[in-house]
Amino acid sequence: MWMVTEDGFYSIVDKSPDGEEYLLVRARDQQSLLDMKDRLVTHVKEDTDGVYVKTGKTDGLMWHGRFWTGDATEDGGTDYEWRMSMPRALLMAYMTLVFEDIKYPNFKNHTAYVWPRHVGEDIATRRSITLEGVWEMIDKLWPRLSPWSERPILRMIQGGADDDNT
Repeated sequence: MWMVTEDGFYSIVDKSPDGEEYLLVRARDQQSLLDMKDRLVTHVKEDTDGVYVKTGKTDGLMWHGRFWTGDATEDGGTDYEWRMSMPRALLMAYMTLVFEDIKYPNFKNHTAYVWPRHVGEDIATRRSITLEGVWEMIDKLWPRLSPWSERPILRMIQGGADDDNT
């Protein structure tokens, strides 16, 4: 599953090394995983859903009887260089927090305002260009058919050479 929030872009898959109750959250940058963790830690510090724990320099939390530190590890050589194993229930809590924070009428405009202040102008511009490009591809290519519509017949169109190969 792909997910874009104001915290970052994530690919979430069921291949965590920590077992069935965990999902692997992958990102192309470390900051996205740190921001995901920070949102959860901030919530737990202010709420009673979990218990905030700090051991030395490491922030973590007790969530449903499990200690989670949200360690982001770098695993080069893949599409997603950064990875973080996360309990499924904690990821659902993160998504709830993100949904509760939606107080804007347009996501692209919101991130264009928030990202430069958080990650800097250059990274914010690159993220915005990426979002716009993804939106343009979805707008152009994603079918708008309802399940009960008649489906169009797709035909192969070849170009650049005569069809009879003469």
